[in-house]
Amino acid sequence: MRKQPKLGQRLMAIVGFLALAAPLSLAPPALGLAPVDSVPLQAAGQESEQIAPVKDRKKASAASTTVNLKLRERPETSSASLGTMAKGTVVSLTGKEQGNWSQLTWGSKTGWSATRYLNTGGEAQQEPQSLLRGKPASTQFRYVQQSGATYSHWNPKKFTVLGRIHLGERYEMRRWAASSRRDEILVDGQWVWTSVTDRQRVDLQYRYTQSTGPVYTASGKATGTIRRGTKAQWGTWNAKNRRNEVKVNGKWVWTDVHNRHKPAGMLPPVSNVSDYARFTTRSLSGFIKKKDNLRLHSPYSVAAYGTLRTGQSAYNVMGGFQQKAMNQRFHRSSLYQFWDRNWTFLTNGPKTVAAEQFQYSDAKGPGMLRKLDIYESQLRYQGRPMYTRQNVRLIDGSQSWTYKTTAFSEKVVKNSGRYISSGDFLKRS
Repeated sequence: MRKQPKLGQRLMAIVGFLALAAPLSLAPPALGLAPVDSVPLQAAGQESEQIAPVKDRKKASAASTTVNLKLRERPETSSASLGTMAKGTVVSLTGKEQGNWSQLTWGSKTGWSATRYLNTGGEAQQEPQSLLRGKPASTQFRYVQQSGATYSHWNPKKFTVLGRIHLGERYEMRRWAASSRRDEILVDGQWVWTSVTDRQRVDLQYRYTQSTGPVYTASGKATGTIRRGTKAQWGTWNAKNRRNEVKVNGKWVWTDVHNRHKPAGMLPPVSNVSDYARFTTRSLSGFIKKKDNLRLHSPYSVAAYGTLRTGQSAYNVMGGFQQKAMNQRFHRSSLYQFWDRNWTFLTNGPKTVAAEQFQYSDAKGPGMLRKLDIYESQLRYQGRPMYTRQNVRLIDGSQSWTYKTTAFSEKVVKNSGRYISSGDFLKRS
C-alpha cells in the first residue's frame, strides 16, 4: 500500500507550484497585440504609435492615399518625416507591414505610413514609373512652353479638360506622371494636370492692336472691341482662323487685329507748326518733320498680292524699287480667283491676305504708278474695269497703294469666283 504524504508536505508542494506560476501570470501583454476595437482613431495625417513585429506579405501592390499623409523613416509617429503625400498620390507597397503601418515607395523614397489611409482598390492604378519626380518636400515651379489645356487626371483615358494655360506663365508643380508625361500644377487654387509645362523659363509675349476691331470667344462669337495701340499678353496663333489669342481686361479672347509690331504713327501730334508736328512721349517732348518721318503712308509704296509678286508672271513690271518687304499682309481682306487661275482679286473681308510691299523713290514713284494704272486697267468685265487703285492698310499699321476690286467687280467675283481660304496667291489650286 502506497504511503500518503503528510499535510505539511502537501502545503509545501502547493506553495512551490504557485511560486513557479506567478511570473507567467504577472508578465505584461505583448505590445501591439491589442484587438482592433481598442486601437484609437487618429485624425487625417496622424499615425498610430503602437509597435508590432514586421510581417512580410511578399506580394507588392499599388495604393493611393485617401488623405494628405506623411511618409516616415520608421513605423512610429516620432520618426523623421520624409515628406507629405497629397491626397490621391499613387504609391507602391513593398508588402511589409508592422502593426497599423505599411511600408511603401513614394518616388525615390521608401518609408512607412498608416495603413488605414491607403486605398488598394481599383483607383490605385500604379504608374509604369515613379509618379513623383523631384523633391516632394520642396516647392518647385514650371513654365508654360506653349499655350494648352489642363486636365482633371494624369491618365489620358480618364481625364476631362478643365481649362487653358498660356505661354510664359509660371505655376507651382508637385508631381510628374511619367507614362502620360504630365505635370500636376496649381492653377487658381486647384491642382490640375498638363503636358505643356517644363523647367525652362519662358518669357511672356505681347502683341499690339493694329487697328480698332472686335474680339471673339473661342467659338467665334463677337464679345467686345479693342482699340488700336493696345498692348496685350499673347497666348497663341490660330492659323486656320488667322487670329491671335490675347488677354484683354483679364479674359482670354481671340482677335485678328494684332501682331508683334507696335503700330506706326503712335505719337499723336498735339499741334501743327508748318511742316512739323509736335509730340510728347514719356518724359520727352519735341517736333518731328512730317515729310520725312511722321507718316503712315509713303506716296510711292505699292503692295502686290498676285502675278506682280516675286517670281510670278508679271514680276518684271515691278522693277526699279528701292526696298521690298516680303512678309506682309493686307488687313481685313479676302482673296478670290476668277475663271483664269492668274486672275485674283482683293476684296473686303474678315481675314488677311499675303502681300509684298515695294517702295519707290520720289523720282521713280510717279512714273511707276502711271505704268501700273495702265497695266491693271486692261482687265474688264461688261466693259467695266475690274481693278481700281486704292490706299489700303497692312497689318503692321503701314499703308500702301494696291489694286483692289471696285464695288461692281467685288459683287461679280464673290458671286462667280472661288474663295482662296489661305489668303495667299502662291497657295491657290
